[in-house]
Amino acid sequence: MKLSARFWALVVALVAVAASAPVGAVTISQFNAIGSGTTFTTDCTPSSTSCNATFSGHLQGSLLAAATVTATLVVNHSSGFVCIDAACTNQCFGASGTGTITKVHSGDTINFGESGLLCSVPPTFVPETFNGTYYVEGGTGAFANEIGAGNATASANGSPTTPVILFSLSGTLGASAPAD
Repeated sequence: MKLSARFWALVVALVAVAASAPVGAVTISQFNAIGSGTTFTTDCTPSSTSCNATFSGHLQGSLLAAATVTATLVVNHSSGFVCIDAACTNQCFGASGTGTITKVHSGDTINFGESGLLCSVPPTFVPETFNGTYYVEGGTGAFANEIGAGNATASANGSPTTPVILFSLSGTLGASAPAD
């Protein structure tokens, strides 16, 4: 099959346009952070249609050294739930929210959002686990132009009155180039 001169002219034109188009440079790094905390508040009850779960603690991570984290998840009970076991005693609900990571020494922040499933073990909401994704859209200081995404996990362990929160993020973090 012989390709026409018109076809090759179109290919050359497309390559020239693509090569001349500005490309935003992004420097991507592997990002991992783990932490824990004992500050946990919630207004969630088995009968609530929507509620909040907020926690804070300390974490260590690549690109961070020592940092603090605060995050709030909005748990949507009204949209139904996912049964994890045959008896449907372990239930998961959709949850999403936002958080902030603050470097201890500089005060620079990373703002993140997260969404996923929050799963409880009845009859209380502790222990419970969160499995989902996170995304980063900026912050302050060294993280002002950051973007990123990855997996987010958290768990509330211990008793309902004194839970220990374990938290992790694993994915990417990168600085987008400032617009010209």
